[in-house]
Amino acid sequence: MKNNYQGFLSSEEYNNLYVSKNADISYRDGDSEIIVREVLANLNRYNKIERFDYLENAITDWATKYHFSWDRQNILKPVCFQKNDLVLELGGGTGILTEWIADQAHKVISIEGTKMRASSIIERCKFYNNVDVLVANFLEIDLLNIFGQQSFDKITLIGVLEYTNVFRGTTNKDSINEILTICHKLLKPNGELIIAIENKIGLKYLLGFEEDHMGIPHYGTQNLYKKNEVVTFTRNQLMDRLFDAGYAQMDFWYPFPDYKLPYCIFREGNHLINRQVKLLLSALLLQYRSQNYSMMSNPVINEGRIIQNFIDDETLGVVSNSFLIVAQKTAHSKQDELFGFYFSTEKTYKFASEIQFSYLNNKIEAVEKWYEKEHSEQIDVAQLITKFILQESDLFFFDGISLQKCNEFLLKNDLSALSEEDFNCINDAFNLEPKKNNRKDYLVQVKETKTNKILLLWKKVANFLKAK
Repeated sequence: MKNNYQGFLSSEEYNNLYVSKNADISYRDGDSEIIVREVLANLNRYNKIERFDYLENAITDWATKYHFSWDRQNILKPVCFQKNDLVLELGGGTGILTEWIADQAHKVISIEGTKMRASSIIERCKFYNNVDVLVANFLEIDLLNIFGQQSFDKITLIGVLEYTNVFRGTTNKDSINEILTICHKLLKPNGELIIAIENKIGLKYLLGFEEDHMGIPHYGTQNLYKKNEVVTFTRNQLMDRLFDAGYAQMDFWYPFPDYKLPYCIFREGNHLINRQVKLLLSALLLQYRSQNYSMMSNPVINEGRIIQNFIDDETLGVVSNSFLIVAQKTAHSKQDELFGFYFSTEKTYKFASEIQFSYLNNKIEAVEKWYEKEHSEQIDVAQLITKFILQESDLFFFDGISLQKCNEFLLKNDLSALSEEDFNCINDAFNLEPKKNNRKDYLVQVKETKTNKILLLWKKVANFLKAK
């Protein structure tokens, strides 16, 4: 790769900032970007825990949450960065993802369209010596001439591809295909293009939420996008685009509630037909709530219950609100058992953890990792499923009877109200003494009970209540 950045001038303020002779693009999040820049300029913590603690204390609204929350980095956790990777980031924003890449790869070159945001990247990544930032509209510069073909191990387009038609200017070319093809040429033979983008027919849009960019319900689902507007795609439409641009293989991941602040991410694959995997996904997604970025209407409906139908039908990818796509330039066989992540996004980074799920020999394995302690341990998947179902017991239903009602019944009623058969089910689940007036601490025992047994119990109780 060429060492100089042709057509760029070095910044007098920063030694790793380079400014194009072309004008900035006209994109910013209002006055919040000035606040973001000021907060990052005062960032002087070398420890990652301390840095996020400082940034989390600066969150006052949606804009600052978007730029400062550690949740943003979750979207790149499924990507396998290597320590010798050279990465091109197209659209660096204010650098929260740049920081993650710099921590994982050998070097990252970030191209950002505005000098304000580019300087924020520099300030956020000032603790790294492997970051260069270029200020330019990457759609209007000759990327192949600047960097040369087959230069990068990975290229990222996170929340960027959908804006291509807006910032490409007047052209008769297919701007989406053009940038995908250029990225293909820039990648090394085993390189990967990483894309995060909204799903045009995501569940939130089908339920009537406003389209994130246009602020109009069903704008994308009805194919109302105009030539020079933001545009999103369905899963198959994205696959067709990538195949047309020359990519040989794609891995699709489904982030929930979307790619911006995901708390769960699942990879597509044959594991999604496994019954226990389906139950795990249903349990984790019970708390699923879409974010309405237009701040207008907010349909009163439980998405977590609706999404269970698509999990059962093995069509989760059709209605995922967003996609993370890892597109490989060259097809290669994979034996990657890792299929999912859960992040404790309700906690501050200091106390947060992530759970990684793997699928091997028709069995799920789960490992929890705490960020501060840098400690990991294997956890029981069955107990984890039970825990999440209990947390959302008013949302988990058996034949029209909520789990919450089942729990209330078992907590408040004498077990003698159950039939002999149902009572025996409880005995089997909890190993209780065969006395019908036995009323041990039900919920404590539930947390220690294997999932298949407790689900059988709950279903029995639901049938009993329904019959009443």
